[in-house]
Amino acid sequence: MNNIFNNYDSENDERLDKKFSYNYQVIKNVYPQVSELPEDEVREIIRKYYDATGTHEDSMQAVMNYIHEKEPEWKRLYFNKEDEQTHKFNGMEMIDKLLSYLPEYKTLKDAKQEMDRINMAGYDNYAHRLAMCRIGQMGASGSILSPKIGEILGLGKEAYDIYNKSVKGSRPWSETLYDSFKDLNNNYESLNWGLNNPDKDCRIWLKDLDFRKNEWKK
Repeated sequence: MNNIFNNYDSENDERLDKKFSYNYQVIKNVYPQVSELPEDEVREIIRKYYDATGTHEDSMQAVMNYIHEKEPEWKRLYFNKEDEQTHKFNGMEMIDKLLSYLPEYKTLKDAKQEMDRINMAGYDNYAHRLAMCRIGQMGASGSILSPKIGEILGLGKEAYDIYNKSVKGSRPWSETLYDSFKDLNNNYESLNWGLNNPDKDCRIWLKDLDFRKNEWKK
């Protein structure tokens, strides 16, 4: 599931996502097992989408037909434990489902989906602050717990990033901690601006802020 924690099932999943980006996420949404396939197989699925003629629905149907045809071969070659892979408990999916009842979490997910759709370098910084600004405005509109919930969700994401990048992964701690402190500062600034400016447009404020600070492209 594509959630705000940018969860990867495996290192292969992460590599494929970085290699194919939006195209890979579209396929993964309809066929999660694609994370177990090698790059050449994923490239062929994407090619089936673009080779099809007609509407987006026609192209997706061509992809699904191809997946249905190839799946028995893939299971034999690449899926080590079919039943375990299909029914394996995924903790992040469970957390995502539980948190989806919170409007603050949905606001963050919407911002992430916009980020994935636009797929521009540095846009994650903008999209995340946009969501936090809107969560702050929820607090000014009567939901007094929203800013605190947004703060907790932001802390949770940074804790997950630290674990995923530097505890589980190999990224230098100094780089991960620097990014996390920057994100937490952005969260605090955006939540407070939204709380104090409930009737203003968060996008206009952020564009002006990015123009002055030149942070979008950092």
